[in-house]
Amino acid sequence: MEKFLLGQMGVGIVGIPLIDAFTSLLDFADYRLPSWTIGLGIGASAAGLWLFWRDHADLGRNWSPTSN
Repeated sequence: MEKFLLGQMGVGIVGIPLIDAFTSLLDFADYRLPSWTIGLGIGASAAGLWLFWRDHADLGRNWSPTSN
């Protein structure tokens, strides 16, 4: 199941953006966002990366990417 989900994630992260970049199949889904959303996205990404780093720092050797 883990390999299946990883493959699906690869399709979503790599495959669909490549289809959008090199074909016109997804042109129906294009729309404009307000310019302030760029700053909001950068801020949310920075907060998420900081939280991820903080988790690793706090948990140290107890952190594991798997539930085992």
